[in-house]
Amino acid sequence: MSLYATPEARAAIARTIFISGSTRTGSTMMGQLFHSLDGMEYAFEPPFLYHLVPLIGRLPGDAWRFLFEAYLYEDLTVGAVTGRYLNLNRHDDSSVWKAKPAAEVEARLDTAFRRPDIVAAAEARHLAFKSVDLLPYLRPFRALYPEMPVIVMGRRPESVLVSVLRKGWNADADLYGAPRVFPLKTAEPPYIPYWVRGGDEDRYVAMSELERCCLYYVTMYADVAAADLDLLVIDYDRFVERPRATFEDLV
Repeated sequence: MSLYATPEARAAIARTIFISGSTRTGSTMMGQLFHSLDGMEYAFEPPFLYHLVPLIGRLPGDAWRFLFEAYLYEDLTVGAVTGRYLNLNRHDDSSVWKAKPAAEVEARLDTAFRRPDIVAAAEARHLAFKSVDLLPYLRPFRALYPEMPVIVMGRRPESVLVSVLRKGWNADADLYGAPRVFPLKTAEPPYIPYWVRGGDEDRYVAMSELERCCLYYVTMYADVAAADLDLLVIDYDRFVERPRATFEDLV
């Protein structure tokens, strides 16, 4: 038996923007900019998508679409419109207080929404969600959603590698201790992050930390240049040279 998201959830896909890239490439900044636009809601690295997206091609296609579309609409879009899932932590970069007028935020928090009101309000909104490190799944994703704008942030590899090394995200401590990248391909140590391609697991464990960081960067951008994926690729270093003009063109 197949299940389907509501018609309004399926229609909302065409009003959704996917922002990705490797980590440390300005994706957070890009997400903040989109969040500041009128009529735009924003979700910062929703944890559920890191568990769902790697299952694309493993779950039946209709089941994967159902979960993805229902989550984007019912949780992220409706949750933002109604104020139920807003990030109210003023110290977070993705805090709604840094992107929307206080009066607008307060109005959502002071209103009891009925389903017809929610649907009407959500129809006027666009959703942008930012999830880094999902680039290896763009090809099967594009097959399901060719119409969704996908923005990929890029940056010179040496800048990314230095930053990732400082973070220690591919260090032995994450392999054998408490991993900070999820989900995992192994239930027991050594813990291997989900983005490591099949067949590279043993090689990843044997690598030095720097080699793992290089493998990470190469894995993330291996398919980005493919013309058939129809991606909007933004070079971080060029973007910061002329941010306003670049963002206006992108919008």
